[in-house]
Amino acid sequence: MLYDSLPPTTPEQPQKLVLPPLKPIQTGFFVPRLENKPQDPIIDTLDLESAGARRLRTNELVIGSANDDRLSKAIGQVSYFEPANALKIVDPSERQRKPPEGNIWLIAAAGSDAQGKYIKSWETIRDTHTRDADRGCLLSEQAPDTFVAAQAFAMPHVHPTGSIRRDIPPIELFEILLTNLTGHSSKLYEWDAATENFVRCQSVEGEVILAYGFTEMMSNEIIQRYLDIGTCLRRLDGVINGLRQSHIHSTMHAFLHGLETLTEAFRRRLGRVRLDRTAVLSRLWLQHTEIQEVLVALSELCNADLSLSPPFVALPNEPASLLSHVYTFTERHFRASSARVLRAALAFLLSTASRPWFREIEHSIGIGQSMGDGVVISRRLSTEYTETDELGFNIETRAEDLDLDAEPPIYPTFFDENLKHESFKATRSLKVLAAADPNHPLLKAGEDRRCEWVWHEERLNGIYSGLHDRPFEQAADQQRPLSQQALVTVNPSAMSYPSELQQFRIFDMEPGAQWVQGDQSHTSLPIDITPFQSFLSSFPEELPSSTPTLAHLASFILHPLQLQSNRLTNALLDLFLSAPLSLRSHFSLLRSFMLLSSQNFTYRLRGALFSDSDAYQPIDRGTRARTRARLGIKDQRDIIAENEDLNQGQGGPASAAKWGIGLAVGLSERGIWPPGGAELGFALRRVIVDTLDEMKDADEVSEDEDGSQDSETNPKSSRFLADSVVTEAEWRLGFAIRDLPTDEGRDEWLNPSSIAALDFLYLEYKPPLPVGALITSTILSKYQRIFTFLLRLLRVDTVSRGLFHTLHKGPPIFEDNIAALYLLRRFRFQTHAFISILTSYVFDTVIGAQFDGFMTRLDEIDHMHDARRRERNEREDEDLDLQDTLKPVADVFEIMADHSRTLDKILGGCLLRIQQRAISEVLQDILSTVLLLGCLVRDLKRKALSQEDAATQLQKLYVSFERKMFTLTKVLRAMDDKSELRSLLSAIATSDRDYEILARNTGGQKREIGLSDLLVRMDPGEWWKGEMERRIRAKKEKEEAMVR
Repeated sequence: MLYDSLPPTTPEQPQKLVLPPLKPIQTGFFVPRLENKPQDPIIDTLDLESAGARRLRTNELVIGSANDDRLSKAIGQVSYFEPANALKIVDPSERQRKPPEGNIWLIAAAGSDAQGKYIKSWETIRDTHTRDADRGCLLSEQAPDTFVAAQAFAMPHVHPTGSIRRDIPPIELFEILLTNLTGHSSKLYEWDAATENFVRCQSVEGEVILAYGFTEMMSNEIIQRYLDIGTCLRRLDGVINGLRQSHIHSTMHAFLHGLETLTEAFRRRLGRVRLDRTAVLSRLWLQHTEIQEVLVALSELCNADLSLSPPFVALPNEPASLLSHVYTFTERHFRASSARVLRAALAFLLSTASRPWFREIEHSIGIGQSMGDGVVISRRLSTEYTETDELGFNIETRAEDLDLDAEPPIYPTFFDENLKHESFKATRSLKVLAAADPNHPLLKAGEDRRCEWVWHEERLNGIYSGLHDRPFEQAADQQRPLSQQALVTVNPSAMSYPSELQQFRIFDMEPGAQWVQGDQSHTSLPIDITPFQSFLSSFPEELPSSTPTLAHLASFILHPLQLQSNRLTNALLDLFLSAPLSLRSHFSLLRSFMLLSSQNFTYRLRGALFSDSDAYQPIDRGTRARTRARLGIKDQRDIIAENEDLNQGQGGPASAAKWGIGLAVGLSERGIWPPGGAELGFALRRVIVDTLDEMKDADEVSEDEDGSQDSETNPKSSRFLADSVVTEAEWRLGFAIRDLPTDEGRDEWLNPSSIAALDFLYLEYKPPLPVGALITSTILSKYQRIFTFLLRLLRVDTVSRGLFHTLHKGPPIFEDNIAALYLLRRFRFQTHAFISILTSYVFDTVIGAQFDGFMTRLDEIDHMHDARRRERNEREDEDLDLQDTLKPVADVFEIMADHSRTLDKILGGCLLRIQQRAISEVLQDILSTVLLLGCLVRDLKRKALSQEDAATQLQKLYVSFERKMFTLTKVLRAMDDKSELRSLLSAIATSDRDYEILARNTGGQKREIGLSDLLVRMDPGEWWKGEMERRIRAKKEKEEAMVR
């Protein structure tokens, strides 16, 4: 519908204005129904214009007036392009031109398309648009502003109210983003130190930035990539500068050096991007994909990921933890088959960061550096006497502490468990070897094979074939040492200057330190990126085929540590299994003295500390009175003194209570307990020296009888044992006195009648330093615990043997009380049987069987090692690396561990383990009962106690002894059968304390410590078991009778 003019509105009739009704607006297009026949798009398109008039006659909007040119042009300008089937706004003059009818090809030739006015395309420019002479008719060939206008019309953007759209040409936008690309602020985006991100500048806040020819989403993606790269560079620089300002170790320093090299390499690569007017922004955007991937990965490695906000989590500070962090991150990208440049960057960083730690671990086990200057541990094997203490100990100046009891260091995750064990063992072995033989060849010769990350198949094959060429990483490391980067800034507050002399502060700095500034994004010193460029150019696409994973590669490059561990282990076995150290000789010496396996030593020690005589002991009566008592001589003075002591006992404690049963007369020199003085020290010293002299004489006699023994050909001969170990034992072995305890055990030590009266005395052994590394203080403490128990057992055995002689000599006792006499004899027989069984069990089954087994295993190791050594010597000319391939049969630390386990089994067999404390208390109570029985008989024989009181005490002791025996046999049997252990709680023949003992005890390793043998010896016919069951039944019957 066309309106030529609007109806006039006159002032006279403002309220009666009537407009004609508007006709309904019809649709401006028509979509015909597809016919059910094959379609021909070309013919249908050409026929569309001729048939359009008829189809759209009722719906066409016609511009029919020549006076409406302005409206027609406005409407015509709405469309920049004309789709082939779109609604066409028809000029009135063109409506009069009828297309010829007839052949469609003639119609097409006569149309406007044939004259070149229109091209049927999605980017056809409207005919009224003014085009440049050098541009085509396509939209993509027009100027950028034309394309942006058409794009804005065709795809309008939805923006918040008040936002401004800024369309920037690609070249101009690229120039701006180049500034942000290297980590600096630009006129669009500036660096925010608080969030460590690039944010919009205040001048463009709220604007929508678009690049010509790109949508808003594409523009944001392009801009974000450049901002991400710049953000990663700034964050990595911040991590590097922050760590350099703190105290860092060599591994962290190497890591920062590698990280700084990577950052500088990619920064320079970004700096080489040149502006090209003909370049397409999308192509420039795509070529930075790899760089963004690498920098984002490095930021994630440093815990400065783009998704995180400051403060960032600090990197691991420990060297092993840092390497584990880098290795785990690198392995993840190798498994994911990330881009080659990313894998190369992470591999370079791992190689650089690992190098100082590899040198440190190599130095700790003697690879690559002579240990002559690194470890200075003197070894003293001289047998000359020096200053000694009261008991005869040689006061020897100890060498440096080997620190073998230190905890194993933390290793990176690419060390498997076996390699961790071998590396720690090699570290300890090197310390012991340096102490045993400072001139050993392994401490002087360096090893050419070093631990380095190898990424190339050729180098791996060269290492396999024995060509240990120096890696280029090592060459680069030598060309530019890492210490060059260790530039320390002098603290400005260290020196105070007047304001006019502040500029002279620079002369107090170290050379080059003025270049390190905390406010710079990166150091101003030039960084050599040649190592990384060489590494990247030769980095393979895949790992070597022989090591397909990073774990396999790590196992291969760390193989030198395993080889060095084998060398050190074999060297220590050579030293400790032969002269002059001879571990076997030291073990035999400890067994002879501290485990009382030497009969001569045990006999002399029993004579010096114990006595089975019940004669009067002249306490505080002088040396002559003690000598007469020791010889069995008693004169009138001794009789008077004994009567005085007995008379004192009628109104107070008797002399028997002042002195314990079974103790030797020589211990009463000062009349105090614990005893001391030069006489005791001399007596105990003579026990050791006389025993060692007899051992020397026995060795010389055995050598004379066997003329074939030659110390030169047979280093394990008896003569060598006597000359080295036995001779030094004179001043390495001796008795010592412990300090009095401050807890409840103090009263037991101060009471000579107590079972713990001799616990103050212990036997100490000071092995030479190399052997002392294997016979540690912990092992010696186990020996001393066993020795203390054996002293108690010897004393009780002495009292038990003396009871027999006491009852069968002198005046009879219990003449008027036959029941008490019968009970005493039965009591003595049972205690003597128990002590005899316990003594034979401890020395034969526990000590003998366990230690003999240990010495047998030691001999087998010695024999196998000798065979390996002979094989190595025979084939030394054929295979120079045979020593590397021969795995040791054992190592000295395994021998030490086996030795410790053997002592643990002995402690368990003697019921001395901590978890056996409850059972041990029962055993100690039985031993104390035997001592009390001896004191009772002695006092009764000396008439210090009446027969009535003695009978009453005897009955109580026997009841207590029976209960303890019932408990002990029950517990031993329950340890063999756990079901019986639960039934013990309902036993009525035990006391409340025994109930607690049984409840705490959960059994032990019976088959390992031989407690079943003790049970068989104690109760072969199960008499104690039957007797206890009989009493339980009797008590139950009695209770039932009382209930009835």
